[in-house]
Amino acid sequence: MIEDDAPLDLVVELKVPKKVLIDRLSKQLVHPASGRTYNIDFNPPMVEGKDDVTGEPLFKREDDAAEIVRRRLEVHDKTESKVVDYYRNHGVCMTMSGDSSSMVFNAVSETMHGMLEKRAFG
Repeated sequence: MIEDDAPLDLVVELKVPKKVLIDRLSKQLVHPASGRTYNIDFNPPMVEGKDDVTGEPLFKREDDAAEIVRRRLEVHDKTESKVVDYYRNHGVCMTMSGDSSSMVFNAVSETMHGMLEKRAFG
């Protein structure tokens, strides 16, 4: 993985409570042609059910239904630890709370900025 591709400096593992993930995903809407996503609660489209750019209809993915998300999370829980352990053993894994997207963005930005400064002025 790391050896075969470009150098990997940081992997971010987000720890998000299952209830939060299920709630977020079950309220997600997608514009299939562009991949733009919306959330009914914290990033709703300007016009209900319509893409902000094209005005085309938005869709709810079948696999974002609450019960399917629960099953997806069960599979994730069984496999994710191996991946995280791999990157943690290579010293590039940072684990953080993913409860708030603004907190995540700020924390990752600060970490990356620090890494870039260290690399530049090392």
